[in-house]
Amino acid sequence: SGNNLNANRSYAQGFGTQTAAIAIGGAPDSPVNLQTESYDGTNWTNLPAPSNIPTGVLTGGSAGTQTAGVQFGGSNVNSRPTAAQAYTFDWNGSTWTAGNNMNLARRRMGSAGTSTAALGFGGYLPSPYVAVTEEYDGNTWTTTPAVLSTATAHMHGSGTQSAALSSGGRTSTAITGATYEYNRSLQSGFRAVWASGGNLVLARRAMGSAGTQTAGLAFGGTPPPNGNTVSESYNGSSWSEGNDLGT
Repeated sequence: SGNNLNANRSYAQGFGTQTAAIAIGGAPDSPVNLQTESYDGTNWTNLPAPSNIPTGVLTGGSAGTQTAGVQFGGSNVNSRPTAAQAYTFDWNGSTWTAGNNMNLARRRMGSAGTSTAALGFGGYLPSPYVAVTEEYDGNTWTTTPAVLSTATAHMHGSGTQSAALSSGGRTSTAITGATYEYNRSLQSGFRAVWASGGNLVLARRAMGSAGTQTAGLAFGGTPPPNGNTVSESYNGSSWSEGNDLGT
């Protein structure tokens, strides 16, 4: 257990490392929390008002570091199926700037990468589940030829734009433990593909996530009915259980 956030938040977004992180958005504030919080490894600090994100967002994608990040997609109204957005907001360490929109508005997607090399995949918009993958270069979003083999939302995402990991989530029929690895090559034009990896030990959605494609971490999420404490690590081919969360 570490020190609490200053504001209670569900469906928030964030990025960074264990000793230098950013948290934004989320419910239950009305309509959605605009405050940006910074973590130094011990305490969360509310950053001054100029750091507020222009539009409150939740269930979106995010990537980057404490001084250079990006938030994209999501919703600005909690639990409203028609509220999928294509927003992009860039973070420079002190302020947010509106960037170019994603090509496809969606929420509850997976994400990975950095502020200038981000990846957004899956999600829904508002009703159909999607398999579409987009890449961000710090200015423009590009829809890639690579799609998930099964349209999925609520998945865990981590890694880089050229080597990302997606696991778990919800499809149109079930909560899944499926894992997919994204690999991209520029050696001969634009080539990217999602390939199947080892399934999670426990199928679930809406997990926390961290790490890389060959050293990933997935924790929490649902089911059981109101969440679970399970933590799993990925070695590039299979998942194994580790020590549980405290709550």
